[in-house]
Amino acid sequence: MNKLLLLLLTLGYSLMAQEKQVLLEESRSYYSGAEFVYKLNDNFVTAKDLNWRLVLAEKTLAQGQLKPQDKNFIKWQLPKVKEGSFVTGNLELISASNQMSQTIPFYLLGDKQISFKHDKVFILSDGPEIENEATLSAHGLFYELVQNHEAVSSQFLILKDVQLYDDLNVFLKSFVSKGGKVLVLGYCAGEFDFGQWNLDKIELLSKKSLNTEIKGFNTTAVSTKESWELDFQHKLINLVESNLDTASYSIRLRSGKGEIVFFSADLFKHLDKDPSLMLYLQKMIQSKNK
Repeated sequence: MNKLLLLLLTLGYSLMAQEKQVLLEESRSYYSGAEFVYKLNDNFVTAKDLNWRLVLAEKTLAQGQLKPQDKNFIKWQLPKVKEGSFVTGNLELISASNQMSQTIPFYLLGDKQISFKHDKVFILSDGPEIENEATLSAHGLFYELVQNHEAVSSQFLILKDVQLYDDLNVFLKSFVSKGGKVLVLGYCAGEFDFGQWNLDKIELLSKKSLNTEIKGFNTTAVSTKESWELDFQHKLINLVESNLDTASYSIRLRSGKGEIVFFSADLFKHLDKDPSLMLYLQKMIQSKNK
């Protein structure tokens, strides 16, 4: 088992080392009719003739040349698309003088493309309220905000703004072993001890692997001041000061059909503009019986 875990960890670190961040906001999804916004990395924008073209469903929406007053931002109002659709688009960047071209995919979600029908998600938080509650309700997500883990009575749990105390860790071990699925978001605190867990797999999820697993998941969404770091030697997951090399990655622990995932981001903060949390929840709930 230890050899398998070490192999997976080595693969995860290898993936992270290979990635080169072209954009400050990489492949992601937008709600139907939303504003398209991309900010280019300062190191990437060196050409004086950097042209861009926005393509949706193989048709050109807009095109132009990046100007100094744009401050590395490319913005355009996206159209409304058919209800329930999932439309692929691309941002194309071209510079003749630098002999450079780059294509970055994005996805446009039609209304009702994300929908929840019967499953309920519990949100464990020390805070009195959740940002963007209207967006959660608009997609039909049934949820209950609680401040004590003993009140949790479904298979799905989100931890936000909470301290990882010993009793909670004991509860999470039992919860996940019974098939429960947990998301631990940024702004939580404390230390997570998995030394007594019977784990099948530990994964360090790179931006590339997350984008492959969930089309359009925004891996740089609202990074927090601290990020989760795996201490495999002591079987701990700790909060450490964030940096650009690690803050966008996630850690996933699997035990049987259950799992717990640590995100170094607060996916609630811009939920009204960024559907990443909804996409992950939809995948998590749809895969509950697999």
